[in-house]
Amino acid sequence: MNRNMWWLLGANLKSDYRVIIVWLLVNFSLIVSGALKLADLYNSPETLDQLLTMLRTPMMTAMFARMPELSQYTVAIVYATIMLPIMAVLMGLMNVQLVVRGTRQMEESGETELIRGGVTTATTPVLATIFEVLGVNVLMTMTMGIGVVLIPMHVATNSGAILFATLLGTFGLMVAGIPWY
Repeated sequence: MNRNMWWLLGANLKSDYRVIIVWLLVNFSLIVSGALKLADLYNSPETLDQLLTMLRTPMMTAMFARMPELSQYTVAIVYATIMLPIMAVLMGLMNVQLVVRGTRQMEESGETELIRGGVTTATTPVLATIFEVLGVNVLMTMTMGIGVVLIPMHVATNSGAILFATLLGTFGLMVAGIPWY
C-alpha cells in the first residue's frame, strides 16, 4: 500500500465529514419518506391502479422509465420503479462531489503539491479518495437497505430491499469511476 495513504484518508474524511453526513441524511430521509408515503397512500388495489395509470402517461414514462409489464403490481414494485432513478441521480451527484473534492479541489488549492513534496507517491491522493468513496458508498448502501427493510410495504421482501440498496450503491461507485478489477 502507498505510504501515508491511511493518514491522507483520515484527513479527507475529516474535511468531508459534514458533506457525508448531509448526504447520508438526505438520501436516508428520501428513501424512508418515499416508502412511507407510497405505503400509506396507495395501500388498496384501486388507488394503486390510479397511480399506475398516471405512471403510464408519456410524461411519467420519460421521467421514471417504462413500468415493467407484470400481471400484478405491488407497492414495492412501484416504489422501486419511481425511486430508483431519483436516488441514482442523487447517489451520482454525491459521488461526483466527493471525487471532485478529493482530487481536483486538492490540486487547485495546492494541497497535492504539498503532499507529493513529502514521502508519498503520486497515486496516494487518488487512492485515498477511492477508499473514501468506497467506504461512503458501503455506508450509504447499508443505511438505505436498513431504511427500506424497516418500512412495512405490502409484499416487499428483505432481499428486494437489499437488492434495491445494492443497486444504488453500485451505481454510485460506477459514477465515481471506481474500477471493479
